[in-house]
Amino acid sequence: MTYQNKFSILGFLNNCFFFVLKAIGVFILKMLFHTQVELREKIPARGPLIVAANHFSYMDPIVLQSMFPRRVSFMMTELYYEGRGKWL
Repeated sequence: MTYQNKFSILGFLNNCFFFVLKAIGVFILKMLFHTQVELREKIPARGPLIVAANHFSYMDPIVLQSMFPRRVSFMMTELYYEGRGKWL
């Protein structure tokens, strides 16, 4: 297996894993919590976008990723990387 093929397979598996988890998250959020997204059509399909969320719990990143139509990359403070656990 070549170097490039190895990473293309890992990328494929990463995408499959992401979409399966996202589908499970969407199902759980819609069935158990009856969540809905308002003004989804205002979110651009392409290009850079900054979403600033007011976090109320540690579940917020899961909810954001599940309900947002695009893949979300998260930024967090360095405090999560220090101390016990070091963000596992």
